[in-house]
Amino acid sequence: MPDDAPDFDPFNAEPDADEDQATLIAALHRLRGFGLFFAVVNATQEREARIAAATQALPGKTIQTVAVTADTENFLWFLREQLGDARPDAVFVHGLENAIDSAANPRTVPFLLNLNSTRDSFPLLLSAPMVLWVPQYVLQAVAGGAPDFFSVRSGVYTFPLDAADREAIAYALTQIGQTEAMGYPIPERMERTHELRGLLTEYRNLPDEKRDPLAEANLMNSLATQLEGEGRYKEAEPLYDEALTIRRAVLPYPHNRIAATLNNLAGLYESQGRYKEAEPLYDEALTICRA
Repeated sequence: MPDDAPDFDPFNAEPDADEDQATLIAALHRLRGFGLFFAVVNATQEREARIAAATQALPGKTIQTVAVTADTENFLWFLREQLGDARPDAVFVHGLENAIDSAANPRTVPFLLNLNSTRDSFPLLLSAPMVLWVPQYVLQAVAGGAPDFFSVRSGVYTFPLDAADREAIAYALTQIGQTEAMGYPIPERMERTHELRGLLTEYRNLPDEKRDPLAEANLMNSLATQLEGEGRYKEAEPLYDEALTIRRAVLPYPHNRIAATLNNLAGLYESQGRYKEAEPLYDEALTICRA
């Protein structure tokens, strides 16, 4: 159912998007030669806006934008092909999430293993700064799966959404049902999965007083239905479980959203032949709907 400071900690700091934007632009203006920067942004629309703003703030500089594809295993080789004979003043890269299996141990992902082993070759290929625009969960995957590559970073900059934009995007994403989403072309389905995962990560990284458990549960439910539709049952099940736990704790009983998650989890069990587990969930969902 639809429903750049040396002590900077990129995983626990309270970000200031405008300050980080100004600091990144200043670093790109100042740097001569290779530098590795991470720009953390969880929503596609916000990423595109930040890239456009950064490009506009660097007049006279040639910016080459590169999008990583799902079949990329060696980023160094891929980047060499994309650059060709070009010598840009900076390279903006996005789409790393397409090449990283979020369900796998980062230390087993070919893209990350190759990224780590080729870390010393990037300055030989590129004599200009490179900015990797990534969702938070991809930053964590790179740090875990390519620690040597991550250690040579020149800076990490974070661009969270403001509350209104975050709520609007979350609402839009959670209004799309599984049947409708599965009708999208594969690239759009992949983008939606990344968007849901990135936005959920952003909500989870908010200070406790700013977190919205129901918004997180809605995103979990929607991400789980997306993953289920792709046959990724092991990833979907814990999301359904967590969404159900939150909805039971926060919403009055009976409530249609509790029924929705019960129905979704039961459908997941049924699709795997786990009928004894599915039946009581269907029964409870039906009882709620009748009430």
